[in-house]
Amino acid sequence: MKAFLSLARFSDTEYQRIEDRMKSSEFENKQALLKKAKHEVGLLKEHKVHNHQYAVKVQKELQLDECEIRALGEDRKRFLCKAVENYIMCLLSGEEHDMWIFRLCSLWLENAGLSEVNAMIQKEAQRIPSYKFLPLMYQLAARMGTRMSGFHEILNNLIARISLDHPHHTLFIILALANANKDELLTKPEVTRRNGLIKNVPKETSPLDMDRMEAARSIINIVKDKRPDMVVKVEALCNAYI
Repeated sequence: MKAFLSLARFSDTEYQRIEDRMKSSEFENKQALLKKAKHEVGLLKEHKVHNHQYAVKVQKELQLDECEIRALGEDRKRFLCKAVENYIMCLLSGEEHDMWIFRLCSLWLENAGLSEVNAMIQKEAQRIPSYKFLPLMYQLAARMGTRMSGFHEILNNLIARISLDHPHHTLFIILALANANKDELLTKPEVTRRNGLIKNVPKETSPLDMDRMEAARSIINIVKDKRPDMVVKVEALCNAYI
């Protein structure tokens, strides 16, 4: 277990070092210069200037910079995947280092669009006991949705598993998101004046919120299929509080 944690921490540190560098103003300036160089090379090619000394120099510098940035991105991904892999192995090996579930989920959520990380979570993290994710339910539930097919499918399935195993800890969170528009309709009206009359107009729900509500309702239905009595009672209680 200590070996997994040591390798995870080392990889995470290297990943963060590269991440900080890629977010630095120096790196942004380099990318701006790279974009300018690409434009210059395009103009030179357009005017059929290939063998001119300046053109050769710009082309060579452009290739070197592109290789450097590509290598940096590859190193970032490599260290990220190695950190995720070893945090998962650490969490599967026992309970001594359960707090690292926070860092694992942070790396996953920060890189939700990266297929390699999603594949690792789908394959391996499903073996992590569901109770270890309970402290992160609010953060995980806030990212529910249906738009990102890979990430959202894996996340929604994970939340459904946690909810089936621990409904008393999760149903109120999921139902709060599923009923978000009901809360808006009843407690947060916008007041407008028309023809001298006051009219309540419900605040428009954003597409992101609608997407999250749809995912939450889907998870509620999954839990309801397995534990119908419990879900009905919790729904009635939640509706009473709205």
